Parts: sequence; C-alpha cells; structure tokens
Amino acid sequence: MAVPMSIHRNGHPLRLALVLLAGVAVLPAVVWLSDEDVMPVRAIRITGDASHVDVARLQTRLAAAVDGNFLFLDLARLSRAAEALPWVAGAEVRRIWPDTLEVVLRERVPLARWGEDALLDEHGEVFRPQPLPSLPALPRLEGPPGSAARVRATWERLNEALAGSGLRMVTLAMNDRRAWHGTLDNGIRLQLGRGDPEQRVARFAAVYPRILAPRADEIEQIDLRYPNGLAVRWKRGTTEGQ
Repeated sequence: MAVPMSIHRNGHPLRLALVLLAGVAVLPAVVWLSDEDVMPVRAIRITGDASHVDVARLQTRLAAAVDGNFLFLDLARLSRAAEALPWVAGAEVRRIWPDTLEVVLRERVPLARWGEDALLDEHGEVFRPQPLPSLPALPRLEGPPGSAARVRATWERLNEALAGSGLRMVTLAMNDRRAWHGTLDNGIRLQLGRGDPEQRVARFAAVYPRILAPRADEIEQIDLRYPNGLAVRWKRGTTEGQ
C-alpha cells in the first residue's frame, strides 16, 4: 500500500503550523490598528517658515488629506498636499506621539517679480500666490514660458557687470524674439538686443561714470545694440551718438 508523502519546503511541519497560527492571531490586531477610529490624528501643528503661508487654509487642506490613523497615514501624501500651496517650497511631516502631526515648512524666498502676476523664488522657480503681494523693492523680470532660469542668471550677470558703475538693473525682460531690454535703478532704460547682453553692459559700465553720469537725469534711454558704441535718447527728445 502506497503511503502519501507530504513535502515541507520551509522546514518542519510543526514550525510552519506555528507561523501560520501566529499570522492568523496578528492579522485581526493589524486590521484593528489600521482603523481610522483607532488612534486618530487629533491635532496638526504647523512650524517652520510661515510668514506668507495661510496657516488656517493649510491646516484645513492637511486635515482633508489625512487618509489613515496616526500609525498608518501616508506622510508623503500630506507633504505633497502642503507643497501644493504657492508659498510652500517644502514640507516635512512628522508624527508626535500619540495623536499629533507636526508639519515643518520651508517657505519660498521671493527673488523677483515675474511678469504681471507671479514671483520668482531664489531657485529660479515661478510661483503665483493669491493675492500677489506688492513687494516694491523686488526687481521685475520677464520672459517667454520656460525662460525663468535663464532670465534670472542673465540679470545676476548684468548686475555683476554694472558693479563698478554704481548702478543696478531693476527690470530685465527677454521678448519672444530673444531680445533683451531693462531699466536701471536711476530710471534709464537700456536696449540690449539679441544674444548675450553681458559684454554690451560691461562696455556701458566702463564709460558711464566719466561720460554719462553727469547728465544721467537728462537721459531717457540708451541703445547698446551698436557693435562699437551706443546711442543716447535724451528726455528732451533729441538723440546724440556717443
């Protein structure tokens, strides 16, 4: 008479049976602990940089994004919910025993205004807070979609080129034809043309203190698109070559 054989790939049959029984015993506990009514989140604490963030709005948004109890909720999902707000550059969510979430914010630092309705942060990212704060001391930059990083880098290089002149670029724009124009902090407009304007601005900065600074109040615009010179438009409406 043949005797049926049992194959135990994971060790002794008794050991396997104990493991299975332990799993059956633990499963109800796991299901119970994952219930949202067990160990619920009772408080959300906002810390970090929040000078521009609407904290009440953020707390409401986070409460709606809570998708589990204290032990099993998705912290990454809560971080994404916080970072969807315009002023929030980053958010780290932590559990504080037994029922509190701490959300540590990193707020965007505005570097410049971007166009009519946006700001540019210190990393060159465009964001659109509502309402848009006035922040009159910020420079104003502008360019086609996707050009923010290039415009920001060019603005920084042009201000480095202007350092010896005592002037600073307070507006800079690149149009759809990739031509540049800007305004200095003394109100003079600069036509910079296409390509890289850094050499043109450096040439202007070299002659400005000696030749143009004494009559700066009379200057409306300077055209730097000439290869070996510049043209001045005076506020009285005449143009003189320099």
